[in-house]
Amino acid sequence: MSMSFLGINQPNGTRMATSRQRFRGSHDLRSTDVFIAVIGVTGSGKSSFISKCSRKPVRIGHTLEPCTSTVDVYAYDTPTNSTVYLIDTPGFDGTKRSDSDVLEEIAGYLNSSFKVRISLHGIIYLHRINDIRMHGSARRNLLLFNQLCGQDAFKKVLLVTTMWDKVAFEEGIKRENELIRTPEFWGRMLDKGSSTHRYYNAEASARDIVHRLVKHSEPVATNFLRQPPDEGRTVEQALAWRGIQREMNRQSEEWDNKFRQLAERMEDALQLERHEVEIWTFEGRDNYARKSTLTVRKVKKLQEQRSALRNGIRRVETQQKQLEPGKGRLKQQVQEARPSYPRWWVSLCGRSYFCLSPKDIAGTSLSNSDRLRDSPYLFSRSFGLDFHGEAVTISRYSDCSWGKQRTERLGYGDKLMIMSRMYANLDKHYPDLYADIRSHGLANLEFCILGPNQTYYARWPNGHCSWRASGSASAALCMNNGYKVFALAFGRGGSCVISYGSGSGEGPLSMWWDLKGYYPSLRRVLTRNSHVSIITVALDLQSDDDYIIVWRNENLTAGISYHLSSTQIVAGVESWWKWSICG
Repeated sequence: MSMSFLGINQPNGTRMATSRQRFRGSHDLRSTDVFIAVIGVTGSGKSSFISKCSRKPVRIGHTLEPCTSTVDVYAYDTPTNSTVYLIDTPGFDGTKRSDSDVLEEIAGYLNSSFKVRISLHGIIYLHRINDIRMHGSARRNLLLFNQLCGQDAFKKVLLVTTMWDKVAFEEGIKRENELIRTPEFWGRMLDKGSSTHRYYNAEASARDIVHRLVKHSEPVATNFLRQPPDEGRTVEQALAWRGIQREMNRQSEEWDNKFRQLAERMEDALQLERHEVEIWTFEGRDNYARKSTLTVRKVKKLQEQRSALRNGIRRVETQQKQLEPGKGRLKQQVQEARPSYPRWWVSLCGRSYFCLSPKDIAGTSLSNSDRLRDSPYLFSRSFGLDFHGEAVTISRYSDCSWGKQRTERLGYGDKLMIMSRMYANLDKHYPDLYADIRSHGLANLEFCILGPNQTYYARWPNGHCSWRASGSASAALCMNNGYKVFALAFGRGGSCVISYGSGSGEGPLSMWWDLKGYYPSLRRVLTRNSHVSIITVALDLQSDDDYIIVWRNENLTAGISYHLSSTQIVAGVESWWKWSICG
């Protein structure tokens, strides 16, 4: 085993970490420097990833033979006065070296660097998205990688998919969802704090992933930094032995509990048997006859009580029938006062979109809890623009809370999504809506749509509605104030689409629209399909023709129509619609 680290040879020819002063001719190591290990199977793109990120030549392979045979390090400086050291590791699943040898070398490197107080700040695990299935060797390597990291290290592990240019985007999304939702693949690691990312074979994409770990100041301590493998065992053997020990301890504890329960049951049975023998032996026949008489009396008393109980049940049933009409009215009042949840929802603003159905959710800037629908997760999201053109997003969650989201641009082209569960600063962007929320409450807000130039529509369960809209749209909302709005979208130039009706919205709905010369594609769709009921609709606030609309016809069959300029949003909407309809 050979390992190049600080450039100091040991007697056996192994180059190990023996000093922290200088690192490969670079400057003295500083407390702000960051060390990140890049791990993956052979051909997953580790060397390409490091080359793009460090702007340094790294040998890249195009065959089944691994290009990286030993642990190597590549450094580059960041604008924040720190140096990032990317640790290139040999690939698993090679043809000349076993996975045990590779894992042994990586673990040895980690322990060697830890002894001289050089600790990892994170681990990047690369996986090819164009792999059709997770092979047996890859599953075994993931299991060993799980045990190598340990519980506390998972928060600093980034699971990165590569080769997106070698697979159709829709197919890549499907395989990525399978990795996320399967516990044996990535699901268990994500539950423990890891996160998923995509590498698009570009320097900006690689540095974006690396800088997510640069922000963390605390180093990572893997299982082998806390407890190195036993002497005489390989890393793989040590991991397997520790797993066997845990299973043996669990089974031993389980059998101890079963034995203790069995002993308690045997003791109870023996005590019951002794008690019955004492009754027949010491009390005798007369005592038994006396107890039989008492038993007859108790049975008679129980029969009387049962008869009285039956009569009481009949009286209660009669009272329930009398109260049934009032109960129905009360239940209806409670349901009307409780905020309702939309089953379908779409919204659109430039490169941002959000789609919700009873079966699936899709959109930009969604968290893992939103995608997997872990509470609380998104139930609706509406995009708006104030008079200054600043984008504002208001979202509703499954716990009935609302949040306002604002987008800010940071260094390296990143976008930071700042989410607040309050409605702070809403008075600056939408002052009229802010005043209504202060008057009628945020917790009971049932329906809210944002639009350009501070236009909005809001509704509370008690029937109160407020809006700020253009002249024709405001007149339409006043005219239909006796009905309930089930779908609404504001667009450019004062354009608007409204779907309204009565009851719960399960029956036919009416529509009103005025597109002000914008969205010509949608105009043709609405003209040809004036008989359908619009379930949800979105007008792009930054486009003159982009839209998404979902409707149902007389047979209650759902349909969709859209015009989108972004191919990425088209792929996301088509995938969402497929899962929403087919499951």
